Order: sequence, then C-alpha cells, then structure tokens
Amino acid sequence: MKELKELRLSRNLIEGSIPSEMSNMNKLEVLRLDDNSLFGSIPVKFGNLSRLKFFSASYNDLMGSIPEAVMNLSNLEVFYIPFNDFSGTISKTYEVEVTADCGLSPKATDPKVTCENCAVCCNDDKECIELDRTLPKPSSPFVKEGKNLFFEMVVLLLIAGGCCCIGFIFVGVTQLPWFRNLNDGNILSNFQKESVNRFLLSRNFVAYLIAIFSNII
Repeated sequence: MKELKELRLSRNLIEGSIPSEMSNMNKLEVLRLDDNSLFGSIPVKFGNLSRLKFFSASYNDLMGSIPEAVMNLSNLEVFYIPFNDFSGTISKTYEVEVTADCGLSPKATDPKVTCENCAVCCNDDKECIELDRTLPKPSSPFVKEGKNLFFEMVVLLLIAGGCCCIGFIFVGVTQLPWFRNLNDGNILSNFQKESVNRFLLSRNFVAYLIAIFSNII
C-alpha cells in the first residue's frame, strides 16, 4: 500500500471515519472518497502526504475545520470537499483549486466555511458558482463585513456612469460638422438606409433601441 499512487474509493458505501493510517501512504498522489457515508474530520496527519496532488471527499458527513497542514502541502493542486459539514476558515488557497461549502442560500445566511480565494463555492441547495464570475471577488478589498453591498453598488454605479459619459461624448462628436460630412457627406442617411429599417422590422428590443439611438444622431 505504501507504493500506491492513486486510491479511488468513491461510491463504495463506506461508513465510518477516515483512518489516520492512510497518512503512511507516502507516494499517494490522488485520493478520492466522494459520495460515501464518512463522518468525523480530515486527519491532521494527512499533512504528511507530501506527494498528494488531488483530494476529494464531497457528499459525505465530514465535519470540523480543515487542517492547515493539509493546505500547506506543496504539491496539492485540487481540494474538492463540497456538501459536507465543515466549519471554520480554509487558509492558503491561492495556489490550490478549492471547491467548498462557502456559498449562501435562502435558508442559510452564513456560509459553512469561509474561504478568501476558493475557486468554486457551493451551498445547501446543491448550487455552485465559480468565484471569478462574481463581483466583487471575496479576496477584493471591497468585501468587508457589513460593507460589501455598499461598495458593490458604488462600483456598479461608477461603471454605469462611465458608460453614459462615453455615450454622451459619442453623440456630441457625431454632431460636429466635419464628422457629419464624412462618408459622402451624410453618415446618418447611409446608416439609416442600410440598417435602421431592418432594426425597426425586428422584434428584438435591443434592435429597437439601436434604431432609436441612430435617429437621434
């Protein structure tokens, strides 16, 4: 067993705690324990698995905090533990792709675990989201307790204001004589003849807005 590099035990109806003796498998690189009936915590001695690259134990009843020694493993690349009952903070996740129960749901106002740089957060409703699709990110300086919503609104308003300013500048420039005389002397008629009528015939709401905007300029 000490020479084993991969151990896949997912969906094997295994019950009980994770044996700390598994930490003696010094050459283990992949350990998959998903979808069993495991309880207890992740053994601290797993920090001895120096070659471990991939660890997953989703869909179990594991609890407790994540041992810091495990997150300190230099070769660890993927740490997949959603849909358990872990608690506390997952530290040092910047070089590890972590998926954990750090998401919220209508039933839970607080996440089970906190994670500043997790790749994916899941919740009790079995929903998951990649954090690079959220604004602001959990590692952002905008995210502070009680202030994240305020700063998020400020950022969105600044973006919206910037878009409006660009639009007004564009409209203003198109009113200048030298610009309106481009393209055979009438940029408005050239655009309208080839495009606006098609947009007005469309049932697409965005197309209508483009047509109305083109008429303004």
